[in-house]
Amino acid sequence: LAILAQVRGAPQNRARARALPRRGGESGQGADMPQARFGAVARAALAALACTELAAKRGVANGDAVPLPAVPWQPGPDRYWVDVVGAPHPTLSLYPPDGAVGVSTGPVLRKALGDPEDGGERWYFVELYDHMCPHCWYAVPIVTDVASAFLGNPRFQMASLNCHVRANAEVCFFLEVISGAMDYPTFMLCPPQGSKPIVDEETVRNLPERAQGLLQHLAGSQRETFMELLRCRLRYEEFWADMTTDGPEHLFGLSTIKKKLKKAAEGKEDPFLSAQDIAEWVMAKTHLQAVHLERLAQGADFTDRVAPDPGAAPGRPGWLRDDKAGEPGVPAWVPGQRWFDALRGFIALLHQGYRENRHQAAVSSTWFLARAFPVKGRQLADLAQKLTKRGPIKDLMEFRTFLETWARSVGIPDPLEGSGVIKHVDDLHEHLPLWWRG
Repeated sequence: LAILAQVRGAPQNRARARALPRRGGESGQGADMPQARFGAVARAALAALACTELAAKRGVANGDAVPLPAVPWQPGPDRYWVDVVGAPHPTLSLYPPDGAVGVSTGPVLRKALGDPEDGGERWYFVELYDHMCPHCWYAVPIVTDVASAFLGNPRFQMASLNCHVRANAEVCFFLEVISGAMDYPTFMLCPPQGSKPIVDEETVRNLPERAQGLLQHLAGSQRETFMELLRCRLRYEEFWADMTTDGPEHLFGLSTIKKKLKKAAEGKEDPFLSAQDIAEWVMAKTHLQAVHLERLAQGADFTDRVAPDPGAAPGRPGWLRDDKAGEPGVPAWVPGQRWFDALRGFIALLHQGYRENRHQAAVSSTWFLARAFPVKGRQLADLAQKLTKRGPIKDLMEFRTFLETWARSVGIPDPLEGSGVIKHVDDLHEHLPLWWRG
């Protein structure tokens, strides 16, 4: 703030100094004021430049893996473009390439599960997450610890899916419906296919009502994909809530089991996600052994982070694109453009978060914005009326097609298409929508 005040105040001070007449006996103090002020500004600018260079040097984490650029105070972890074998394009991930956590895509995971030498012989531990979900950010070191603990076990494979990516949408949605997941991150197990199919008519009859209803509306390749994923029904919840007769007594001791059951019955179970609990659940369900149990307690790796010095000069300002080039503090956008950005964010929220059981919430939110939003009010009212008329939509793909068609008809670009691509300060292109910035 001090730097901005000096930069913005310097021209005014110089103008005022030129307007003041010299007084006798003051040795031209008024004439010297601009030079003193300019020197302070120069020193402040050099300090800011040094901070910027230092911040740039700290941008590389996790060895040689270079994270995507982010503003200095971005709360989430680093994000990476990861080349996945078998995928035509890199995918956006919270996990670095060649790390302990396997990065996958929907089509690649489906193919791996059907491979007799891959999913036919190995258990797949799958994480569904959204790279914009704060809970998923906090889960990154926990999931990394679990994956590290099982490294070296030939019958275990980790796969993470970023469900915000369009290419993963169908598989993520089907896994969500099959497992009964309601939020991110979600963890599930896919048992080995073996020599005979795991899914039969009995399995289909025992599916949750929501999954059975969706299956009735699927045909062709979508139905085939859904049926292939039906074996991935084991979902991690509270560890002891779904303990079966093949529980982990032989692994962890009966006294530990009794203590956990007692705490759960009293409502005192640990509310925090735990690498130890997830690993115990995996071992109980799969009877696989973690090769490196000591890695379950590693936690977040802060070795590449440097604690900020409160006495140091300030770093770069926040959203650099919000200011005019060369004029810090001068907005580059008018409020109307920000309203439009916010509207695109709402459409993206519907696109990503709509589910059949949330239909009324979507209708109510749209009606509220239609009455309160300063732009596109009539168009939002039209959307609310159409949603009300159609009723809950079981097929997520059908809803997204409907929403994209409406958005284009009223001049709002599809939030997940390239029309919303932004450019970061170092000119690296990211295939992320404009609303992602805020």
